[in-house]
Amino acid sequence: MVDAKQEDIVAVALVATRENRSIEFKERCNPDAPGEWIELLKDLVAISNSGGGVILVGISDDGSTSGWDAQELLGVDQADLVNVSSRYLGEAFDAFELIEVNKSGVAIVAIVIDRRYEAPIVFERPGTYDIGGGKQRTAFSKGTVYFRHGPKSEPANSKDIRRFVDREVAVQRTEWKRNIRKVITAPKNARVIVHPVGDDADRFSGGFRISEDPDAPSVSGADPDMTHPYRRMDVVTELVKRLPGVRITAHDIHCVRKVHDIETHPHVFSAPMKVAATRQS
Repeated sequence: MVDAKQEDIVAVALVATRENRSIEFKERCNPDAPGEWIELLKDLVAISNSGGGVILVGISDDGSTSGWDAQELLGVDQADLVNVSSRYLGEAFDAFELIEVNKSGVAIVAIVIDRRYEAPIVFERPGTYDIGGGKQRTAFSKGTVYFRHGPKSEPANSKDIRRFVDREVAVQRTEWKRNIRKVITAPKNARVIVHPVGDDADRFSGGFRISEDPDAPSVSGADPDMTHPYRRMDVVTELVKRLPGVRITAHDIHCVRKVHDIETHPHVFSAPMKVAATRQS
């Protein structure tokens, strides 16, 4: 799930006239052409390792539209792109979303990329593809780690790794402070429950509500994958089914989340937490 900061960068990228550390332009991308997706994957990984950002597909180097048909990419199931990527990464890399946006009245694709957590992404297979004439090109080698250096995606150096670690430490420190604050501000006679979150952790055993209504019944042991089952593109699909004749895109969902500040309301937004402290009176 992308955060509000990365949603904002789409608007910044749409008016940008050149690439930078978090913004990349691609004139086109046909996922059926192995070389094009492999080159794009290198940039996806580099931007994610560098803190997140956006790739605008359908944009020339000067920031103008290239005339490419965005449906070439929008018509592809994102799950298929994740599967292709896993061949090179050894893991399901799904920290990106394809969004249809408009620039100067022309439909293009914004690929919004979340930042990488815990450890940088490493390529586990070489990104080698045919370029014709019996020749091949390698976009990345096995065992390499890519970061953004200005507008370029390049192999990592020691400064990149240091910045990544510093960023992770800062995130953990913020989490610690937030959870400590929950404990010290808990009212008298409150019960504070601390629990782990992860693939092997048990689901939260305490009760909580998924509504702002204080009279609503509490839910115990609810699975967030059940209470919040839809990804952004799934929401678009559901709305199109239920509102026939109404044109809705993922960008509209972006706008709703931004206007209503969805990510500050845990009643309607599911996100992983390192430690959670809840009050039960």
